[in-house]
Amino acid sequence: MPPNNTVCIFTVEAIWVSRRIGGTYHPRVSLVAKGIGNISTILDPQWHGLSLVAVNNPTSRTIKISVGQAFVSIMLYYLKNPATKGIIENQASRPDISSKFNLTTEEETFLNEQWHRNQHSLVTKMVHSQSYKSLLEDKAKFKRNIVSILDHNLVGGLLGINCMRYWWNNFIFSWYELKTI
Repeated sequence: MPPNNTVCIFTVEAIWVSRRIGGTYHPRVSLVAKGIGNISTILDPQWHGLSLVAVNNPTSRTIKISVGQAFVSIMLYYLKNPATKGIIENQASRPDISSKFNLTTEEETFLNEQWHRNQHSLVTKMVHSQSYKSLLEDKAKFKRNIVSILDHNLVGGLLGINCMRYWWNNFIFSWYELKTI
């Protein structure tokens, strides 16, 4: 990244959030320590597409950010009042901004791919991805393991059936869902 300059970086990952979720992007400390910071960027409710983050290098030296290197974290917020359904202020993956960039043909092709430009395509791509299939397998394995433990007579007797059902329904799956998000 050139000194005293700002660049815009598209993420390789695409996101979709509901009208009850918004977010903010925050710079990673590893890059902040080198002098880089991102310019405040928000994730709009109902957003779908690639993220576009402006990153600033106010130093007098060139700083390298490698493709695939984490440079921001996203903080998601639950909105008490949902955004108006269907009102999305910005187009998916921001072609209004990227059209002003000096892009290669390969970059333009990637930005125009439909898989990250609408909710249905994003969900379809996710459901068919190996990482999502692995997540579902891990979740099913976890559930089977918990069931086998709780089905054991000694565990059921020690915990008591009511305590076990409470623990099962209110703790285990809530905890596991948070870990997999």
